[in-house]
Amino acid sequence: MSEEKNCKVTLYLTTPIPLLRKNTLKRKGVYAFTGHAFVGVTDEKGKETRWGFGPDDYDKTSEILVGCKGGFHEQDTNTYNEAIVYPVTRQQYDAAQDKIFDLVGKEDMKYRVFSSNCATVANDIMKAADIGEKCPLISFSPHTLALKKRAMLAYRRTSVALFKAKNKVMSLFGKEKAPESKMMDKLGNKAMPVTIKLGTKTSLDKKQLDTNSIVGNLMHRKSSRG
Repeated sequence: MSEEKNCKVTLYLTTPIPLLRKNTLKRKGVYAFTGHAFVGVTDEKGKETRWGFGPDDYDKTSEILVGCKGGFHEQDTNTYNEAIVYPVTRQQYDAAQDKIFDLVGKEDMKYRVFSSNCATVANDIMKAADIGEKCPLISFSPHTLALKKRAMLAYRRTSVALFKAKNKVMSLFGKEKAPESKMMDKLGNKAMPVTIKLGTKTSLDKKQLDTNSIVGNLMHRKSSRG
């Protein structure tokens, strides 16, 4: 079986308003404060489908808290602010698709805000592809997943800063620097956190996230925004 990571699984986050400086997507109501998490699966040819879980009626706040009927659907038009793109093998892609097909076939899914919500279901799909969180506290809600993404972003930026510092020291001693392409390849083969600025812009432009732009953003960032 091929180990080439030529497919992608993407965790999309419509960030809860309390975790944003500005409500760029102009969201209102309960949904704006709970946020939303959903998953995109992309094959070798770049074809992506997006899937998510949620209550049938976001306006029934009391029912959402205690449990209500939920639905798992394809979500081509969902807006988002940030994301994590995971390069995966075809086998991992197929595993995620199998979990999605299993969820699509369920007609009695219950939405419970503290145990079975958009974030936990999104994580179940990623766990099927062996990229999901094992700690339930991290996959508890869009809030915790957003914090995880930001921690990952800080770690990636630290790695880039150390790479550049090492190259600077090498040049001071007249030694050959490591090519930036080496670091970019390394970043492109790992989970890639997407900043709020890039995620929101790509969402508003209704385009797919471009891995080259994500890696370039990590290597040559112009803003400290998460």
